[in-house]
Amino acid sequence: MRKSFTFLAMLLGLFIFVSCGGDEDIEIFGCTDPDAENYDPEATTDDETCVIKGCMDVEADNFDSEANSDDGSCTYSTGKAVFYTFVDYGYGAISIYVEGEYEGQVTVKIMMAECGTDGCVTIEKEPGTYNWNAESQDGHTTSGTVTIEGGDCKKVSLNLL
Repeated sequence: MRKSFTFLAMLLGLFIFVSCGGDEDIEIFGCTDPDAENYDPEATTDDETCVIKGCMDVEADNFDSEANSDDGSCTYSTGKAVFYTFVDYGYGAISIYVEGEYEGQVTVKIMMAECGTDGCVTIEKEPGTYNWNAESQDGHTTSGTVTIEGGDCKKVSLNLL
């Protein structure tokens, strides 16, 4: 009887060892992208926690469509400036010239403009300092400089008094 019990115990132990012995059934959740900051080489199932750092601003020269965490590395080769007025001087449209080149007309009054605002003049230039002048239809003028930085939108409020 003892031999039968020993044989049965060995057979049962072998069965348990064979049925539980494989690591291939174990699911390890983690980041499976080798380019991610938190890549886990032991992960077998991606849990969508991968951290891909990069520039997330679509306007930047180095926009990274794969990035899901902005690392502050965005670079810009151009910047913008918007010319506007918040006073209706009664002078009509105001023509804008930058470095002597006509850029457009301010045709509306607005308290605070953003680059691209209708009725204002938005320019896009390489970073630098530019001379500008503005002239109303009846001859009132003003001038100044604007310093444009990459990726920025400078606001230039016109005063024609």
